Amino acid sequence: MLAAVCLLVAVAGCGGSGTPSTPGPGGETASPDSSAGSPPAATGPQGATPLAGGLPRVRAIAAGYDHSLVLLENGDVYSFGSNNSGQLGLGDNQDRLTPTKIEGLSGVKTIAAYCYHSLALLENGDVYSFGLNEQGELGLGDLENRNVPTRVPGLSNVKYIFAGVSASAAVTESGEGYFFGRAGAHYALSGLSPNLVNGLPPIRAFAPGREAVVILLEDGGIYVFGSGGSLGLGHGEYVTAPTRLGSAAGVRTVAAGSMQSLLLLDNRDVYSFGLGYQGQLGLGEATSEAPVPTKIPGLPPAAAIAAGYNHCLILTPDGEVYSFGEGVTGQLGLAEQVDRFVPTKIEGLSGVTAIAGGIQFSLVLLADGEVYSFGQNYSGQLGHGDYVARPTPTRIEAFK
Repeated sequence: MLAAVCLLVAVAGCGGSGTPSTPGPGGETASPDSSAGSPPAATGPQGATPLAGGLPRVRAIAAGYDHSLVLLENGDVYSFGSNNSGQLGLGDNQDRLTPTKIEGLSGVKTIAAYCYHSLALLENGDVYSFGLNEQGELGLGDLENRNVPTRVPGLSNVKYIFAGVSASAAVTESGEGYFFGRAGAHYALSGLSPNLVNGLPPIRAFAPGREAVVILLEDGGIYVFGSGGSLGLGHGEYVTAPTRLGSAAGVRTVAAGSMQSLLLLDNRDVYSFGLGYQGQLGLGEATSEAPVPTKIPGLPPAAAIAAGYNHCLILTPDGEVYSFGEGVTGQLGLAEQVDRFVPTKIEGLSGVTAIAGGIQFSLVLLADGEVYSFGQNYSGQLGHGDYVARPTPTRIEAFK
């Protein structure tokens, strides 16, 4: 298990969106049982329909750099926040301060977002992408941005989707993994279209962070590639192709942010590795680097994990949330806007079923279907109709 991982590895060497329980590294919903697909009603320019009363319950949430996505139980998707690259999928590049329906996109099974792009997986297994595409993260074979959901060619029978800083990934029903975009420099899997990850056993999930890409296998093992200091391999060298992380086993889900990565084990322990100068490793103020996976002390058993850019969220089985890392804009939900180097419980927040971390803000979904947001709000990404930051969890009225 991870004790063995740390021993063997030591010898050998811009948001929100995950695994079956974390459809995105910072960006995507992280919930104990969520999983990540009928085609859009239209693929032309999308309209913008504000929310009305009587909406179905919320199923999933996703957070990007400064935009948010919310998926309803009926398969509709609402977006809000920054839209400078078309990441809201509304057919224009105008920001939205309140949740707005993406017209023509229906039958969605799950969503993912990070930095300036978004993904939607449909019930039929097709994947649609929209937003920034300067590194090929939309998987459309070019570098043109899209402000409407556009089908990603070459992907079918997809089960899970994952959005990263400038990359995306997908896993099919048979466990094949596809990667597109760019995760740093000189990485073999980078490309403008989905690239099949060859030579690995069946894959369960990806966590494409800024410096590290973490791949979770169906058997609970871990592969990584990217910048050496963020990979958990015990050295600082670049790794250009997926490399086994020691003898890691029994991993349930993964998450990755700017320079930090998280592993949630089947026994509900959480381990972190990488760099954490603002506390995002959760290992205390004296520990800003974890060259190998290290257990985060003081945490109750965890049900889900989420990594924002420089902060992290942990969900417990009883619906409580702990946060740590950068906190200067209120993204930790702790009222006092300072960095936290150890996991700290968000008081007054209970009944949570899903979590998502953006760049400097966070989203949580409650069992009753309500959505709360907190943190930076300079583009309206909190969904409250204004630009006012919220240091504590505040209900988005549109989803009450």
